[in-house]
Amino acid sequence: MLLLLAPLLYSSVRQPDWGDDFAQYLLQTRNIVEGRSMQDNGIVADPALPAFAIPAYPVGFPLLLLPFYSSDPFRTAPYFIVPALSLLLAAFACFLLLRKRFGVTTSLLSALLIAYHPVFLQAKTELLSDLPFIAFLLLGLQAMATEKEEPISRRNIVFAGLSFGLAMSMRLTGFLLLPTLLAWSVFDRSKRSAAGKIAGIALLLFAILNVVLFPIDLPGIWQFYRGAIAAQPLLLTDQFIFYLHQLNALFWISPFSWTGGLIVPGMLVYYWRKRDSLDAADWFLLAYAGLLMTIPYQGGGLRFLLPAIPLLLRNLLSLVRPFVLPVLQFRRYLHVAYAGIVLILILPGIVDWLTTLERNDGPESPEGKRILSIVEQKTPKDAVIICAKPRAIQWYTGRRATYLIDGVLPARIDSAFAQLNARYLICERTGRPGAFADDKMNAYLLSFGDRYVPVDSTKQLTLWLRK
Repeated sequence: MLLLLAPLLYSSVRQPDWGDDFAQYLLQTRNIVEGRSMQDNGIVADPALPAFAIPAYPVGFPLLLLPFYSSDPFRTAPYFIVPALSLLLAAFACFLLLRKRFGVTTSLLSALLIAYHPVFLQAKTELLSDLPFIAFLLLGLQAMATEKEEPISRRNIVFAGLSFGLAMSMRLTGFLLLPTLLAWSVFDRSKRSAAGKIAGIALLLFAILNVVLFPIDLPGIWQFYRGAIAAQPLLLTDQFIFYLHQLNALFWISPFSWTGGLIVPGMLVYYWRKRDSLDAADWFLLAYAGLLMTIPYQGGGLRFLLPAIPLLLRNLLSLVRPFVLPVLQFRRYLHVAYAGIVLILILPGIVDWLTTLERNDGPESPEGKRILSIVEQKTPKDAVIICAKPRAIQWYTGRRATYLIDGVLPARIDSAFAQLNARYLICERTGRPGAFADDKMNAYLLSFGDRYVPVDSTKQLTLWLRK
């Protein structure tokens, strides 16, 4: 099993793109090393306006990055071993979870599908907490995978509690495990004591890491998410249709590209048939689906579905097997058919993964290094930079940064920039789309662009100075 997963440790992409979240994690890793506040991310903002960035993330992922920390901001390649190891661990945990319901062969094929599916291979190229979260989530769920009325050993209770505490410390989505444990204990009374102990261990570990040792601003995080959610209209039909398209994208190879739409009715049938014997993994999948339907944010796209994919696969296999097995008559034919489907879905992604070169559009590309060098050479160290990637600017140049805010008029934002003494601005060159161009920046420049003069440019980006 581990030999089949070992190639995951290879990565041809070992530098980040211009996404800003990776820099937040690296800055928090720096803060741990240097004893700074977790909220020290180089962002300056008008406190009278809504926050445009989260104060800090839970410390779990920065702690995983800690062994690879370097004071050289451009030495990011070693960090990518963390998502690679996390994907390997997630696939192995998926194997353990499915093995308790299926045979070794089906579980092994499913683990390989998770490990080498293009969506997960893409996630391996990002310095984000998705894969560690999935790994610890699945490790905890497999420790709890028992039949109704079957007791859970003390060792598995402790293991599940620690795994869930780490999952919650990777992503706050992990708090969905609390209603999961509650529902699990209500519908299976024999699990009440175990559920309470698991929840207690998980919360204790989260508190030790995120409140005692490395405090994060939980009220500030709550305010940020509440404001971000309130700013977006919620249309359940839009959410449903959006994620239905994302499910179709999982089956990205013809003739399977339409089959994602069968997952929803399939899950309805599965939950109806299993309604009296749902386990913790089933309840978590329900809770997670409810979260996706009620949070009006689609920017993460297919990435937000990643935690649900192994659980969807587990339930689909449970649903399909009783119908397919009699038709094929022999279990080995079922395995051959399943292996063929897995191979079709993963082979093109593997080829792309092995042949993909380094990114050429991120902060460590020649273009990125050029603009960052311009910022370091032509702005004072106490400068405040206006740009769409404020935390990346802080990580690579040490300059503080700020940005525009959704729903706030350009005139009010310009007044805030003046109060913050934000005199420098980075944007795409005129008419160019890119990482530093969005509707907010275009609207602001349309009203106040004449207040800035160019300082220096690359092929794609320009540094401006306020007159």
